[in-house]
Amino acid sequence: MTTSPSPVAGLTTRPATGTNWQALGLCREADPDTFFPDRSTAPADIKAICMGCPVRAVCLDYALTHNERYGVWGGLDENERRNLRRRRTAQAPKNEPKPATVRPAAKRPSYGGGFPPAPCGTEAAHRRHKRRKETVDEACAAAHAAYLDATREARKTWRRNSKARVRARQGPRALFPCGTAAAYSRHKRRGEKACDACREAGNAARRKYTRTEPNVPSQEAVDAARKWNNPGEWHPRGWREPQLTGKQWDEITARLRAGATAQDLAREYQISAASIRNRITS
Repeated sequence: MTTSPSPVAGLTTRPATGTNWQALGLCREADPDTFFPDRSTAPADIKAICMGCPVRAVCLDYALTHNERYGVWGGLDENERRNLRRRRTAQAPKNEPKPATVRPAAKRPSYGGGFPPAPCGTEAAHRRHKRRKETVDEACAAAHAAYLDATREARKTWRRNSKARVRARQGPRALFPCGTAAAYSRHKRRGEKACDACREAGNAARRKYTRTEPNVPSQEAVDAARKWNNPGEWHPRGWREPQLTGKQWDEITARLRAGATAQDLAREYQISAASIRNRITS
């Protein structure tokens, strides 16, 4: 029975001094999530990409040096890198500790803190002025304004790139068809001439949020109010009760004294019970 060769056989590691080697790897154009598989993905298919990579040794040394615990690096998964690290630790020669020597004291600068203060015209100098409650000079103020602009632009770029990555994973989005407010906004954003359907949809959406006409109730609301409340008459400014004559008010007063309720009389004369109470108490 033959045994399969070790995945690290013939592999000589070289120290990874930076990350420029990543631009030479075969995985530079692949999806990074491919090299962090789950249990449903076969690691052998992923390791096949690393077999012919020219920087495989540097990649593996980088993972071992920085203690990368997840993913496939240099053609080795987590368990294989853990075993390789254990073998290297066991085979490493045990060096005898060197005797302690006295090193001459380094010359320290005369100013406090060990480092010279940042010159004016930098963000560090602006913070020092603020911390010491000193007057900020023009150079430091200009440097602080430039720092805020740079951080603001970097934040916008980061958000824009994040949204681009999300859109790239989700795939192309379906555009709203013409005849909708979203399509009208798309035409205006692209500097295109909006079609008639989109222009009408945009005007309708604008009128919805900037309506100035009175809130006139529908005919169904008027019929329902007349059925259950027996009120007077609707008009654009609100509710208007019928004007009762003096004789009708005398009848209402007499019937209230006889024991009738204000609600029954309001329903009969198509006015509100509050109007009856206000008239009696006035």
